Amino acid sequence: MGKTETSWRSRLSRFSLKALLVLVTCAAIFFGYQLHRYERGTINEWIDLQVAKSENFPWPTNNQPNPNSAQLFDPSLLVPCPLEISSREQLRLLMKATRWETDPVRRQVVFKIIAEQFPDKAHDCCRQIAAQSKDVLLRQRAIHIIGLFQDKEDVEFLEGFLDSDESSLRAAAIDAIGIVHGNSFPMPAGFDKSWPNFSRAWLTGKVSVSLGPIQDLVDENYNAKRFESASWEKVQPDPLPKSIREKFANLLIHATNQEVREAAARALQARPNQDYRLRIAEWGVWINQGENLTLAKSIIDEIPPFVHQTGNSLDAIQEGRTNSMIIITKPIIHINANQPMVVDIAVRIKNGRPWFGYPMPDDFHVAGKIGQYGDPPHRARDVPDDLGLGELKLTELRSGYPWLHPPHYKHYIRMLTDIGFRWQSLIVLPEKATWMTTEPVSDPKYQWWSRLREVPTCWVCNRGESERFLYYDGPTESRSPVTVTDGAQLAINVPAGYWIKNKAERDLFYIEVNEQGISAVDKTTSVSSYSATLTLETAKLPLSGDQVEERLLELLVKRGLSPDEAAGLVDCWRPQFFETPGRRLLTIFGKKEYDLLCPITVSPQPTDLERVGIVLTELKPRE
Repeated sequence: MGKTETSWRSRLSRFSLKALLVLVTCAAIFFGYQLHRYERGTINEWIDLQVAKSENFPWPTNNQPNPNSAQLFDPSLLVPCPLEISSREQLRLLMKATRWETDPVRRQVVFKIIAEQFPDKAHDCCRQIAAQSKDVLLRQRAIHIIGLFQDKEDVEFLEGFLDSDESSLRAAAIDAIGIVHGNSFPMPAGFDKSWPNFSRAWLTGKVSVSLGPIQDLVDENYNAKRFESASWEKVQPDPLPKSIREKFANLLIHATNQEVREAAARALQARPNQDYRLRIAEWGVWINQGENLTLAKSIIDEIPPFVHQTGNSLDAIQEGRTNSMIIITKPIIHINANQPMVVDIAVRIKNGRPWFGYPMPDDFHVAGKIGQYGDPPHRARDVPDDLGLGELKLTELRSGYPWLHPPHYKHYIRMLTDIGFRWQSLIVLPEKATWMTTEPVSDPKYQWWSRLREVPTCWVCNRGESERFLYYDGPTESRSPVTVTDGAQLAINVPAGYWIKNKAERDLFYIEVNEQGISAVDKTTSVSSYSATLTLETAKLPLSGDQVEERLLELLVKRGLSPDEAAGLVDCWRPQFFETPGRRLLTIFGKKEYDLLCPITVSPQPTDLERVGIVLTELKPRE
């Protein structure tokens, strides 16, 4: 009986223990579930309150200046946690929500709360999100924020994403590593001192994430240790470590993904090798016909349809013009480099604007008048709406880092005068990469474009479009550098106020094409900054036949073009110069005058910059 009682008590003890464990487990599950519901309910309420308060967020449009730009980050828009718990517990809940929240938009709201309300913890949180989250977009944004802290201890962590299967993570890591070593572009791109935001185009839904609090923290605690008076608003690139630079250079050349190549280009743009050689050679032809734009219209008709147009017709541009226009046509920029490079190049048309451009530019490049004393107060002016690139909207233009807002520069000028294009991270390769493709040219009237592809220069690529040269053109209301009076001899006038420092040479090249063939005469003379009149005798024309073209090639090479570049120019303009019956004067000038008509900026500094312009003036037939 004793043994039976002992066995019964033992079994009862074991049963009681199991029952207790089951009871405790059930209670834990119950209370855990209730806690989870309570926590999730708190987060959902927090998200709903944040969304409701952010609906009236004054997000500026890309087409209009934002009068309240200083309020892009408004602390009053921050929504406190609806539950009175410690900051540590709030952050713990938010990090849990980045994992359990299934709606991508609501995950972005959680990310917004972390970045804006916990900037001092955002760095560590973003490292966790980048390493653990299954939301690729959230990881991408987290990687960007890690880079914005500009802490070099993060580089090893960021390098781990360079081999990711997700191209967006590779691109984000490249941008982040580049920024850690100093940003290549101002952040944000706008000059209105607004807080930078993640671009809505790079976010899910309409959630905006202001980086203002992080910017303040970084400028105070990080950049201050590295630079004196440093700021995201300044370009401040440090050299990249050799191993990282080699990785980026390899991606620039061989990456098949455009987003990755463009990120590598942004990181390398402000960091050229010390032994680089960069030659820029540009030529263009100005059509000087006064009110008669017949020739200009015929040249425009020869532009291939894939070239991007700025949206205004020739007739629309001509309306309301009080001055005679001159048209710069077929300006071609050849680029030669001794190694793969990334170039930031911008050109403007003085007192004018572009009509066409290719490859796709990143943004417009503008200048203007700031007004005189007594003028109305200056106000920020953005590029007007009607300068959109055809069907492309201004939201797709960009300066700096495309994942930041504002997306492109705003300008504190009273009146726009000079408008051009900027290719901010142009990939320049001595050899054509396997991923480079060019638009087909089949129509005979576009064959001049194919001819220029034969000029042995570097291949260039911007925004996924590859070519062997840069192209832009458009009208200018600048006074023509040439006015011609026809007579027994030609009187070529240099207008007063046409400022040229010191002296500049001009080559005058007169051509006649008639039933007897082609003949010409040329003369080299110099001009200075005051009004002057040059003369050219046209009674005797010593050059004839092939000599005419040979002499023109000599003059172009003397001006700085290579023989191949000069031959490309002549071949493109052979119908207008040598095959069309009539009388015409070619006034050839060099870099000094070209820079007046089309200012150019290039980074890094070219080791050789040559610019050759021709003013084409059609003359009346001999009586």
